[in-house]
Amino acid sequence: MKLRVAVLAVLLSAAVATLPPLLLSTERAEAQGVSNSLISGYLTRMGATWKPHSQDANAFVVTKTSGLKRASRVEMIITNLAKDDLVTLRAFPQTGDQYLALGGARDQSALMKAMLQRNATAFGAYFVDSDGDIGFRYVFTTESGLGYESFRVAVNELLRIADDVVVALYSQHK
Repeated sequence: MKLRVAVLAVLLSAAVATLPPLLLSTERAEAQGVSNSLISGYLTRMGATWKPHSQDANAFVVTKTSGLKRASRVEMIITNLAKDDLVTLRAFPQTGDQYLALGGARDQSALMKAMLQRNATAFGAYFVDSDGDIGFRYVFTTESGLGYESFRVAVNELLRIADDVVVALYSQHK
């Protein structure tokens, strides 16, 4: 009987010693991401004018042409990178049916410096794509999902910022 109690005590001690590390473990869960149908549903619910991207099945193109202050059009590319738990929003304003090109700036260095300085306090970030077009972006991490209200606010803010703020900054350096 004493042997059984001793064995039980040793087993219990071993279990107690290994239990806290298991309980405190914070390993990353499997990538959850969000579905393309969730994003398309959110865009439809918002009443946004959108279509699937012609070259990327995980991307959506949102176009805004009315209610703009400075741009003639703003095009937003929303890309679902589910395996990376990311959704990217990239807004490209146009004036006179042309994207704002870094090459069209009078002083490219001054414009790039101004964009970088504003990135420090901006809602999103200025960027220049591989074609030299200037845009404004925001990135969601989606490990915990993606809420409608957060998505709606981000889309609307990026469209507003691209229309008003990005075009104004570009115009100062044109």
